[in-house]
Amino acid sequence: GGGLDLKPPPPRTKNPELVARLQKLRVLEEERKYQDLTSDVDFKERTAKETEHFSSFREHIGFGTHVIVVMFTLFLLGHHAAKHFSELQIIHITGGLVGAILGLMVETLLFIIRTSRDPVGNS
Repeated sequence: GGGLDLKPPPPRTKNPELVARLQKLRVLEEERKYQDLTSDVDFKERTAKETEHFSSFREHIGFGTHVIVVMFTLFLLGHHAAKHFSELQIIHITGGLVGAILGLMVETLLFIIRTSRDPVGNS
């Protein structure tokens, strides 16, 4: 007969280091899946994230309010100073705008200096 006589290949032996690594990866994957499933249940972790978010929100609102108050104050100062140089209303408004723009530039410069000193991003 002209049939093929194929012998099965010898069984492979698995590397014990590979088996241990695969088991470790399976455990880590199961832990990650469990954390994903229970992420909305963990009250302490959720409230910590919310507090951090609101703290950052409060800081941004405070900084924005500060910049607006500084710009408004310097607008009024520039407007008042321009009254001493001219009787024209457009000059008064231009003086106020120059004051507000200078205030914004100073605040921007201070913000850049503050953030360059703290690379982590904390104020």
